[in-house]
Amino acid sequence: MKAFLQKNGAIVSRTIIIILFIAALRCIAEFFRLYHIHGAQLSVMDVWPFILGALIAITGCLLAYILSLFNKTLLMGLVLIVTIAAMLVVKAKYSLP
Repeated sequence: MKAFLQKNGAIVSRTIIIILFIAALRCIAEFFRLYHIHGAQLSVMDVWPFILGALIAITGCLLAYILSLFNKTLLMGLVLIVTIAAMLVVKAKYSLP
């Protein structure tokens, strides 16, 4: 594993950051989709799970970027897993019954 990361660490780092950035964009874009459907009736509680998910994804992206500056690719992978798990927890908590 270390040999793979030494050879392809930059590619793995970029991929992790891109995945987290796309997750953040997806959460932010969901607000516009909901606004298009519901219009002015859209409340903060309707978009709160997506705001929270975007904050989690952006925080994970920032942390992954900082770790990439120190070539900590394995920790970046852990940040990716924890961030996605946290977003799934938010989804499960706020999903409709």
